[in-house]
Amino acid sequence: LSGTQKVMVLRVYFDDYADSSRYTQAEVKGFFDELDKLWRNTSYNHINIGHQVTSLYKLPDKRADYIDDFPTGDLSNGGKFQKVLDDAIANAPPGLDWTDLQSVMVVMAEPGATQFHRGQATGSCSVAMGPGGATKNVGCAIFSENPTETDVQVWGRWAHEVGHAFQDKG
Repeated sequence: LSGTQKVMVLRVYFDDYADSSRYTQAEVKGFFDELDKLWRNTSYNHINIGHQVTSLYKLPDKRADYIDDFPTGDLSNGGKFQKVLDDAIANAPPGLDWTDLQSVMVVMAEPGATQFHRGQATGSCSVAMGPGGATKNVGCAIFSENPTETDVQVWGRWAHEVGHAFQDKG
């Protein structure tokens, strides 16, 4: 893995949630700017992250259609992981550049302190390159804001999932 890893970051909230987010679009961009620095530093400038971050927009279904709740942290089991990705892409705002992406990541706005999605990722998933776009095999990750954590904890968890999304797409 080397060069610019072009990432699409889709910020979403669920149909049964309010249109609100812990982080602004600028703050999420700032997190990914810091992730870019991390990857540049740890790869001796062989890997960098080019990213687009969307405004916050609504998914068509309720949270339970995307996430399973567990005492140790929530996950998107079975087809729910793919559903998060597919619905986020299908409902993405116009004007995004979907060309030459290496990864698609979905940040789920969960402002309530009772929810905690641990995050999930894979280096190989098949998703559309934009609403109605051709399908491509890329790295994928989904994670939430988790308001009970500090910003550093959130950033660290996101960085962990980015690492999984950058794994061999084989």
